[in-house]
Amino acid sequence: MIKKIMLLAGLCLGLGCISTAMPGEEAQAKKNFTISPKSKAYKNKYRKSDVYNKKTKDYLLIKSYLVTLEKAGGGTLKLKKGTYNISNALAVPSNTKIILEDGVVINKTAKTGVKRLPASHILFELVRDTRIKKKGVVKGYGGEKNISIISEGSATINLGGCNKSQAIRIPHCQNVTVENIHFKNLRNGHFIEIVGAKNTAVKGCLFEKNKSGDRCAINVDTPDKKTDGFNGAYSKFDKTPVDGLTVTGCTFKNLYRSIDTHKYSPNKYHQNISISDCKFINNKFSPIKMLNWRGCTIQNNIFNYVSGYSSANYKSEKFGIYILSGCGGLNIQNNSFDKVFIAIYAKDVHTQKYGRKSLKSKNQLSKQDKDTTKNNTIGAGVIIKDFNLQNLKNALLYI
Repeated sequence: MIKKIMLLAGLCLGLGCISTAMPGEEAQAKKNFTISPKSKAYKNKYRKSDVYNKKTKDYLLIKSYLVTLEKAGGGTLKLKKGTYNISNALAVPSNTKIILEDGVVINKTAKTGVKRLPASHILFELVRDTRIKKKGVVKGYGGEKNISIISEGSATINLGGCNKSQAIRIPHCQNVTVENIHFKNLRNGHFIEIVGAKNTAVKGCLFEKNKSGDRCAINVDTPDKKTDGFNGAYSKFDKTPVDGLTVTGCTFKNLYRSIDTHKYSPNKYHQNISISDCKFINNKFSPIKMLNWRGCTIQNNIFNYVSGYSSANYKSEKFGIYILSGCGGLNIQNNSFDKVFIAIYAKDVHTQKYGRKSLKSKNQLSKQDKDTTKNNTIGAGVIIKDFNLQNLKNALLYI
């Protein structure tokens, strides 16, 4: 028996000790990490760097694990309860799930204390670390895939400490989910910017309080240098439109605007956008502004109060839904509107500067598009309740 034990021990030493784990089990364990604000960077990475200090340590902590997940092909990173102050963009790779534990607070900050590492305006940027500084390497829907950023309870992302900041930027990606997060204190930026992405879902989130600026909570855009709405150098700026966006069960409160597209790329149309079961409360301007949206559904939402809605000037744009131009194939029904000047307003002709040119575009609204809009509830606080073109020249108005 002693000889057998010695023989087995020798084999174990000779072979480096064979693992008893099932195939793939060890690799999977290495892909799943849980950290807290007191954690150290993965394998003490960046700790001796001259950019490591109290203002950058949380950024470098999380970055160290995201870089490791990129090398591993993806995995899970869980942030335990506590406060994380993030100075620079966290590059998120494909096949990654970020879980925010109940009680997590992430603050976007604007100072690093290091001249050669200026703070960025982005918090989570869904581009892998090895791509983020390269030029023109991402096009179409060929960016990161299969990413989720979710809260297990009540987690907060606060942009109040950084002007022109964005919480999550989703460029050229596929299959991204953002769920159950409280976004607050917008300062002339966007909580979420979706640029040329496919199949994005935003579920059960709260977006509230515009501190300054005239930007929306969720921006739908194309990567186009001439519209100047997106500056990610890694993009080929190939004007890829958004295809597939679901916003459901969210609340938008005290904002400048909730969801919009502010400029368009010629002949590029955002498709398959669905906004449902959301609440839009106290926006300064029309909560939803549609531009070059096709085949989209807006239903079962509550629109309640656009500030200044009682103004008699329809040009002040105090609508519930503003269909600016280039839209068609719409299904807008089963929504309720109150305390807005007009529930749904569609412009006839829209002119936009595009580089040195001026472009004109029109909505392409069918009879069916218009008929579905009649299936909405118009509250007593809506100023114009009847279909009327007499006082609104060069416009399409329907409710």
